[in-house]
Amino acid sequence: MRNVRNTNRYRRPDGETEEEFTADLLAELERTIESMGAETVCLIHMEPVQNSGGAFTAPAAYWKGVRELCDRYDILPSGPTSSRPQRASRPRTRRSGR
Repeated sequence: MRNVRNTNRYRRPDGETEEEFTADLLAELERTIESMGAETVCLIHMEPVQNSGGAFTAPAAYWKGVRELCDRYDILPSGPTSSRPQRASRPRTRRSGR
């Protein structure tokens, strides 16, 4: 398992555009994949919203770039569907007498 840098745009260097920041994040992810050996990586699990110190979303083009890297290296992308825990689905029944 490896970690890559957080996508919190508020920590990027002064003067760096969002496009440059996104390109740098994706380059880091690709370097990490290659350093591990792409053939050994079967899944990338990512959080769509960083919740440490607030609710930070990734730059606009980031997820498209992640998808392209996953397709290029034949890696399964994985992540939660929302930042809130989900309840298990089950049929609701009414209790008699209530």
